[in-house]
Amino acid sequence: MPRVEGDVTFDAGAGAYDRFTGRWSVAFRSSLLAAAGVTEGQTILEVSAGTGALAEAAGGMVGAAGRVIATDISLPMLQVATGKLADPAHVLDRDR
Repeated sequence: MPRVEGDVTFDAGAGAYDRFTGRWSVAFRSSLLAAAGVTEGQTILEVSAGTGALAEAAGGMVGAAGRVIATDISLPMLQVATGKLADPAHVLDRDR
């Protein structure tokens, strides 16, 4: 997939994203997942997953019977997400 303008910004900041910008999204992730009706056993697809904070929380809600698939255009962001998810195989990068 060709790179898009602006992609480099997220690539460069992936390692520090959770400490700065990501901390704000943590504040509303539980409410978002509850509003979406996420329950045990579901399969969840998160597009633009970034570093995986929402996917990580969703994984706890869907449990072992469920599945969370996270994808993002930034490979470095997905590499951070892979370290957070119980099953790193559920992280889809732009090459898969």
